Amino acid sequence: MGKITNDLASFCTPARLYLALGLVALVFQVGLAVLALAQGKLSASALALTVVSLGLALLFVLGYAAALNKFCTWGWSPASWLLVLGPLAAAAATVLGTLTKL
Repeated sequence: MGKITNDLASFCTPARLYLALGLVALVFQVGLAVLALAQGKLSASALALTVVSLGLALLFVLGYAAALNKFCTWGWSPASWLLVLGPLAAAAATVLGTLTKL
């Protein structure tokens, strides 16, 4: 476990930011799945699919963070920042655009 935390601590800032945001999103998704399960809105097959999709999402978050870190080691930090902040800015613009139409 120590090697993993040392590896993650050596990630560049854009990769760590993406990793943190991705893990927060996954925790939120797990909470929603638990809530749906507690309310009886999630069948056994849907629960299995949810577990698989959460596992794949975790692998994606880790892989994307590793790719962002690789970009930083190649000296492509601006590209790494763009790949992190670009989608966040687009999502924020979408939310703000939706809120103004309410």
